[in-house]
Amino acid sequence: MNAGNDYNTVYINFDRYPESEQLQKHCEGIENTIRDSGARNLVIDFRGNPGGDFYTGLALSACIQGLDQLDWRQGIFVMMDSGTQSAAMCNTAQYQQILNATLVGSPTGADPNIASEANYFRLKNSKRSVSISKRYYGFIESPSDALYPDLTMTTSWEDYKEGRDGALLQLLNFIRDKDRESIMTAL
Repeated sequence: MNAGNDYNTVYINFDRYPESEQLQKHCEGIENTIRDSGARNLVIDFRGNPGGDFYTGLALSACIQGLDQLDWRQGIFVMMDSGTQSAAMCNTAQYQQILNATLVGSPTGADPNIASEANYFRLKNSKRSVSISKRYYGFIESPSDALYPDLTMTTSWEDYKEGRDGALLQLLNFIRDKDRESIMTAL
């Protein structure tokens, strides 16, 4: 987690899921870092996250929901890409709903309406191992092959060669311009 005060933004890299207890243990530290930064914007980056325990993702959202300094109307952003799978895709969809997040990046690599939470068993005669999903999650109303971003932002080949995260830089510039426009409108 980094505080980028030049952009009035805190960035959380959520590229893997910690144990739920670990996240809950650090919740106060996360809140304090965001509070101390004074940032009004929050970027949660799920790019490249293959999934984990989506309840841990819900715990993160619960951890930050009490921070009144954040711009809950236009200042929460969730980054995603084709590597955003399983629970990461689920949390991305949930954050759009419960945090009013703007989705940024490229389409996820998973269907937002999925059967999940496998139950494993062994067939009696063949001894083959089988899994079957026990729950269905519908995160968007219409059928889709992916969760699509509100703002498409990607890293170009030139950025990649130079070691720059072009999508994140585009988002930070978007946030900076949005905040400037808000200030000018208020004057």
